[in-house]
Amino acid sequence: MNEIYFDIVAHSSGWTCLVNGRQFARFPSFHQAESEGRRFAASPRHRDAVVVRRQEACGRLKRIDDGLSAHQAAHQAPTRSMAAD
Repeated sequence: MNEIYFDIVAHSSGWTCLVNGRQFARFPSFHQAESEGRRFAASPRHRDAVVVRRQEACGRLKRIDDGLSAHQAAHQAPTRSMAAD
């Protein structure tokens, strides 16, 4: 399975979102950029896993999602919490 990278990086006017290294959108706040990343990852049109990452202060990209598209998550068996037993 391939992965699509949705990166949220700092920009002089806020945050820039990149999809596989290409500019996708800009937002004034990190919250808006992160919301767009989660919306993008949840889109049923993506059969590949979407990895949402944010840029840390040191410049490194850190993963902030579970790497599953909504399509894939919908077809996974639900997990049961042991606390419910």
